Amino acid sequence: MATRLNASGAVTVVPSLLGVADAGPPFWPSVAETVAGSIGELPSDMPVVLVAHSNAGLFVPVVVEAARRPVAGCLFVDAAMPARSPAFRSSVSI
Repeated sequence: MATRLNASGAVTVVPSLLGVADAGPPFWPSVAETVAGSIGELPSDMPVVLVAHSNAGLFVPVVVEAARRPVAGCLFVDAAMPARSPAFRSSVSI
């Protein structure tokens, strides 16, 4: 997907999540911080749209919260939908 977006003129980053589970559960803080750091690599004058696939959809709320800049939108591509309640943080241990 990133290749197609780049070909259309979009600027993309695909963060590596290797090692985010090394500290053990819960994994969401490491995922959120890793993705938020990658968002920081994008040009500051461009809107941020998160694209989540599969179980990455579960992490979207905590990634948006951890982002150091506004997220204009989130696209769920064949992705799990996150819970609507804040209990998500205590219950996720993927």
